[in-house]
Amino acid sequence: MASDDRTHAEDRQTLIKVYIGSSPSGKPRFDTLWVEGLPDGSYRLLRSPKNTLGIGKGDVFRVGADLAITEVLEDAGNWAVQVVALEEVTPELIERLAGIAHRHGGSLDVHDDLMVGCAVPKTANWATLKRDIDQLITEGLVDTWWTGDIAEPVRRN
Repeated sequence: MASDDRTHAEDRQTLIKVYIGSSPSGKPRFDTLWVEGLPDGSYRLLRSPKNTLGIGKGDVFRVGADLAITEVLEDAGNWAVQVVALEEVTPELIERLAGIAHRHGGSLDVHDDLMVGCAVPKTANWATLKRDIDQLITEGLVDTWWTGDIAEPVRRN
């Protein structure tokens, strides 16, 4: 990518909110995503999501007026590994998950007090990745985890 192209891409980076479902009381829930806005109105995901289903880092997608993901246009080939801490995300958990992601060719992209989002290439060894993260459950650091990119995006009814 030429320097001028990179500068324009950096100018298009922003945060957007997308619909991820509703609470039991019916209140809508949203996840904030770091994206690059593309000229055709679609978005490229720059960091793996914590809660959003149906997309992974690098994917290109569209969002409707209701803020739900309407279409995934391009699969960049990354699993969106979404991890829920047993009690809270600690510096130790961040360090361990970053190490796991890096060993498998990926990155730890985002976290809050309870959730962590990592990107891992789909070319990584699934069995080894699963074993590594499941070990964190055994050690009492993680409650559960999943790969959100393999699910369908959440739609509004």
